Amino acid sequence: MPRGSDGHARKIDRIAPLDPKEEIIVVAFITNGGNQTAAWRAGNPNSKAKPETAHVEASKFFRQPKVRLRISELRSEVASKLSADAALSLDQHMQKLRELRDEARQRGQLSAAITAEVKRGELAGLYVKRVESGEPGDFDRMTTEELRAYVYGDDMRPKPKEH
Repeated sequence: MPRGSDGHARKIDRIAPLDPKEEIIVVAFITNGGNQTAAWRAGNPNSKAKPETAHVEASKFFRQPKVRLRISELRSEVASKLSADAALSLDQHMQKLRELRDEARQRGQLSAAITAEVKRGELAGLYVKRVESGEPGDFDRMTTEELRAYVYGDDMRPKPKEH
């Protein structure tokens, strides 16, 4: 039996894998945006459970440690895949812009070459786009609290006056 740092024997809890029906429910949960009841129903298509019963059963199902562990695993897999896909797409896009820039430069089309290079910089996040909304002077009339509310999206903010 494995021993902990204090030298005492430690029991290792093994979490059983999900059965096929449970896997269907968990995958449905991941793909439907996190609706437990809808996911439970996907794994129990012949159930005639009332909505309240289905909700309770789904809640019990999703509290199981093996289910929570599997959800965590799937979310990690999805995040890794999305990250890898995004990185690959970004690299491909940067390469294509590089090729277009070089082709434009060879043809003496400096404006097109500069535009391609600027787009590469934008894609890499080297440029910050600044946008001001409202008419000139609208923000001058706001108090600091009103301005903070406007900037941070508080719905209680006063609207700039129409001209």
